Amino acid sequence: MIALKQHNLPEARKNFEQAARLDPKYVEAQLNLGILCTQTDDFPCARTALKAFLAYAHPADYRDMIPKVRYALARMNSQPK
Repeated sequence: MIALKQHNLPEARKNFEQAARLDPKYVEAQLNLGILCTQTDDFPCARTALKAFLAYAHPADYRDMIPKVRYALARMNSQPK
């Protein structure tokens, strides 16, 4: 998160990817990686991370975020891959 706040996107991405690799169920890492990849137009990365977020996010904890992620994925899926 520090790298992201410092606008060091390559470092932030590396950190989120490493966290997601170490623990694929770490939903915060998956969500942040998905958002970062969306913002940098890396839609294959975003799709993978956001799908992992949806697979592991607890509905009660992420009740507001889950519909937003589903919407973002639907929009991405309607675009060329």
